[in-house]
Amino acid sequence: YYPSEKLIEAIESVCGIKLDEEERKRIVEIPRSKKIEELLKSKGFSKGKKVDIGIKVAESMSVDEIDDEIRGILERIYSSLKIGR
Repeated sequence: YYPSEKLIEAIESVCGIKLDEEERKRIVEIPRSKKIEELLKSKGFSKGKKVDIGIKVAESMSVDEIDDEIRGILERIYSSLKIGR
């Protein structure tokens, strides 16, 4: 669900590394989660770093970049919380 370029930027920023062209291509392959874990392991990071990367990507995304299905879920959650107040 993450835009590829934002994912790459987040990995580089959070991990303080520069991905080469091959790593950039590999990281956006499906299943992304597994590819991210493989990259992190090869660079000496734990799988837990994925959480920090996910937060960084989410913070950098505009509303228009959020997948429609995810946006719908978030809107339902927001509405439920708003009604419950």
